[in-house]
Amino acid sequence: MKKEAATAGFYDPPRLLPPVPRTQILTIKKLLAGRKLDYPRIDVPTFKKAPRKRKAKKAE
Repeated sequence: MKKEAATAGFYDPPRLLPPVPRTQILTIKKLLAGRKLDYPRIDVPTFKKAPRKRKAKKAE
């Protein structure tokens, strides 16, 4: 099973991040031990932030 997973190759993410395996096999034992999936952690904003609106000042 590990051999077949290794033949899937690597994903080469943009922005000069290191390549990660396309297929990863994690057992329950490894997950409970704290191991996590190896994936590119890209912090790309999906939406533009809306401009903040201010309340109009009351005329005195």
